[in-house]
Amino acid sequence: MYRVRLWAPAPGPYTGWNLDDWAVTGATDVTEVIAWAEQEAARLRGGRCEVFVQATEHGTLRDGTLAEQVHHIRVYGEQADTAATETVLTFRTE
Repeated sequence: MYRVRLWAPAPGPYTGWNLDDWAVTGATDVTEVIAWAEQEAARLRGGRCEVFVQATEHGTLRDGTLAEQVHHIRVYGEQADTAATETVLTFRTE
């Protein structure tokens, strides 16, 4: 699975960049995902994109419990404003 972040320029002087976060499945390879992300970012007039690949790490906790940790590794792009901080809120529907 891949994660794509699409950054839209700030709509006004006192606001930050807007972010849409996408989980992408079913792609044949990363170049397909990058092409899609670039196409979508271009529609945002000055938008930018980032592409991440999901990696899962399996391990054992001190008490012997098996655990996994999901990481997203950026393989393309950069965040819109490298000097800014960001807060990520995840909303899920079941």
